[in-house]
Formats: sequence, C-alpha cells, structure tokens
Amino acid sequence: MKKLCIFLIMICLTCILSNERSYATVEQFPIGKNYLDLNQMIETNRPNQFKSKESFIIKENTTYTIVMSKAFLRDLYDTIDTKALNLTHLPSGIVSEPEYYKDEVNQRAYVTIAPSVIPGDNLLYIEDLFMPTSHLLPNYEIILYEGTYNDFPGYEPYLSQDDQTTYYGNMNINYDNLPSSETIKTYITATNPLGQSVLVNVINDTYTPSQKLPGTYTMEFEAVYNLISKRYLLSISVKDLTPPNIYVNQPLQIQLSNKVDINTLLSYIIVNDNVDNLTYQNLNVIHDAYTQATTTGTYQITVEAIDTSANKKTETFDVQLIDTTNPIIKGPSQLYLYIGDPVMTAENILSYYQFTDDVKVNPTSISVIYDNYMQTQNPGVYQLTIEVADLSSNKTTKDIYIHVIDNRGPEFNVNPTYIITVSPTEIKSDSDIIIWLEQTLESEGINPSNISIDYNEYALKSDQKGQYYVYMSYQIEQDTYQTRVLMDVVGNKPFYTNPLYLLTLIPVPLFIGYIIYRKQKQKI
Repeated sequence: MKKLCIFLIMICLTCILSNERSYATVEQFPIGKNYLDLNQMIETNRPNQFKSKESFIIKENTTYTIVMSKAFLRDLYDTIDTKALNLTHLPSGIVSEPEYYKDEVNQRAYVTIAPSVIPGDNLLYIEDLFMPTSHLLPNYEIILYEGTYNDFPGYEPYLSQDDQTTYYGNMNINYDNLPSSETIKTYITATNPLGQSVLVNVINDTYTPSQKLPGTYTMEFEAVYNLISKRYLLSISVKDLTPPNIYVNQPLQIQLSNKVDINTLLSYIIVNDNVDNLTYQNLNVIHDAYTQATTTGTYQITVEAIDTSANKKTETFDVQLIDTTNPIIKGPSQLYLYIGDPVMTAENILSYYQFTDDVKVNPTSISVIYDNYMQTQNPGVYQLTIEVADLSSNKTTKDIYIHVIDNRGPEFNVNPTYIITVSPTEIKSDSDIIIWLEQTLESEGINPSNISIDYNEYALKSDQKGQYYVYMSYQIEQDTYQTRVLMDVVGNKPFYTNPLYLLTLIPVPLFIGYIIYRKQKQKI
C-alpha cells in the first residue's frame, strides 16, 4: 500500500512538471540586430502560434519591437491587429500582452515590447507569436530588434555569436605611392555560399576625402546576401618611408673676419621633407668642428633631421673659413722733394704708409715692386708701385708718384763774345756799339740789318766801374732777333777830371792869400 501511494505521487508530479513552462535560458546576445532566433521557436498546439523553447537574454530598461512583413504573415496579416503577444519577463515572472499593430503604407505589422519595471529583468519568454504554418513561407521577413518601430533597421536573419558578420583587414601603403580609392576598392570582393559575386558597397570612408597624410584611415565595405549584411573593415595605414632631404646650394664658405655663429650657419642649409614642413630649425647638430675654429681652413659639421614618421637623415658638410679680402694701404699717392733734399730710399718711402688687413698682414710681403724713381735727383715725376699681401696671399698694390722739384733758381751766363771792355775815359756811343755788334755778327757769318738799341743801361753809367747791358734788336731777312751786349767798365775815371774835385780846390788859394795878407799887415 505504501509503495502504491509513492507511485501515484510520482505520476502526479510528472504530470505537473510536464505542463510547466521551460525557463532555461540562452544567455548570449546576437551579433546582428535580430534577437529572434527562429531555431528556438516551437509550434504550440494552437494553429499558427509559436513560443520560445527557452527564455533569451535582452538588455534591461530597453524597448524592443517585433516587425513582420505582410508577405511573411500572408493570411494572418488581415486579422493580426486583433491579437496580442504573450510575454514573460524573467526572473521576476511579470507577464504582459502587448497588441499587434499594422503599417498599411509599408505593408508591415509590429508589436512593441516595453521594458520590465523590475530591476534585474534581463530575460524574455515569448508565447503567442503568430507565424503561418499552413504553407511554405516565401521569405523570413521577421525581426526582433532594439528600439521602437520608428527605429526599424530592415530585415535580417538572426545571427548567433558563432556567426561572423565583420571582417577586418589591414593595408600599408607608402605616402609617396598612394593608390586611389577606386584602386583600393578593387582589392575587396565578396561571394555568396555558391561562389557567386555579390555587390560590395562602401558605407564608410575616411581615406578618400582626407589629405592622405601619414596616419590610419578606414574604408568600410558591406555586402548583403539573403538579408544578411556583412562588413569588411579595412584599416589603411599611410606610412612615410622617405627621410628628409638636407643640402646646400653651394659650398659653405664663411669669411674669417665675419665669422657667423653656428645657428646662422645652419640657416644656410636647406631642409625639406615629402610630408613635414621642415626647416633648418629642425636640424640637430651632432658634430661641430667649426665653432672653435680661429684660422682659415676646412672644418666639418654633421647635422641630423628627423621627420614626424621617425625617418632620419644625417649629412656632413665641409665649411671653409676663407679670407678673400685684400689688405688696405693707407697713405699719400704723391710725394714731393727738392733737388737739394736727400734722396728717398725704399724704407723712407714705405714709412709714409700704413698696411692693414681684416685678418693679418704678412709683414714680409711689404715691398716696392716697381721703381722708376731710382733715387734720381733729376727734376721730374717718377712712378713707384708698392705691394702688400695678407696670410691668405690676397694682395694690394698702390701706385705712388714722386715729384723731384728743381728749386735752385736761375743762373746768369753771358756769352763772352758779346762783352765790350772799356774804361771810364773811353766812352762808347750808341753808333759805336751798333758798329761793334754788326762786325761781331758778320764775323759769325750773320748779315744783320736794321740794328737798333732798345735800351741802354751803359749810357747812364759809362764813367763808372761796373757791368751794364745794352739791349738791341736786328733783322735777318724777315725775322727780328733780340740780344744784349755787356759793357764791362773797368777801372775808375782820374780824380782831376771830376768837376766836384775842382770845386774842392777853390777854398785852398783863398786860405793861402789870407795868411799872406795877415803877415804883411803885422810887419807894417
């Protein structure tokens, strides 16, 4: 009896349990938009009504909507708006029965599932989902998605976590050899399970409108087959593989006397890059023998440029410190001296000048390289050329003119044939002098005519010792000549011939007569 009771109890429990709903759960989200897994829907004992095998996971506090096309519902579409959907929110167990609605314009029916008000309800169990069973379905246009009816995304089958809807790829391209967007599109193709080509569309593209500078861009492709959309996300990495370029337009030559600092020197170097806007200010100096240099010569600097893609370029340049400036000679261009002055030696001449240079004069180079003066004392102007060089053999010359001046004055020299020597008592008249000159010229083979006296110093002092000139003119044929004759009066005229002397004798007899008279008077 006891065994019979236990058996009856077991039978009752089995019946009870067989009539209870199964709340086993599917706890993974679909990877597409559709949450309705038709594989989990089973037909009930009521015509055209289905329920979930198990509850399935949804998001808390989220509205969901089921949309079915008229073509999918077929005969059920006409009366669908008179029916309701039976739902259970788990784990709270709250049941709701939202109604179906029609969208006659778009030939669709839909039912909105409001979220549970109980925190933690993230499972949903469906009953009374109306789907036709009396004939083969022409399509499977049914979807359960997040959002309201206004958010309808279009139909797509349920895709489980095992399905792959997004594919990824990477493409590295050189900035200096950029392919076009159309070329990149040809690399991506899609086929259906039968191996037939499927149209591929670009739905997102950051590469095409960009400047295509180095960086990462995305092109997203989409292919649709059997209402299933799959995407290919291509990551395009544009890489700059070219290092910067460093060069100078000409050899770096710097005047030693005007030596610039290293920063100014770098400004003479040209830097460019295929991507970045680099200048000399982006250069790093990694070797510098120039800065400490103090003499002419060739020194090296090494510079480095790095672009934003870490491409590096290093160049070494020769910097020539040069001296191309000629020395300067300061001093007069003309020197003057008189015949009576001491002659000037090369040392005397060079002492008049200063020799300077922007770097340094070579003292052994100072010299006279041309000398037309040769220490002469003959009057004239004579040229000398002096030269100086610096330590870099830059030379400067200067022409000097030495003026040798005759400052002795005139000296009189009389032709001895034109001198008449006379005494004070032997006075020559003008005609005597004319006859004398005529005879003298004829003795020289000259036949003068029209001899005349222009001026006669002798006529005024003919009785006095001295030398006096008689200036005369004469003609030879049609030409007139002038000359002078020196009258050389030698000796003095006898004193008794001088009238003044006779006057001095008058008082003498008078004095003698006076004395005789006085003596005779005394005798009487």
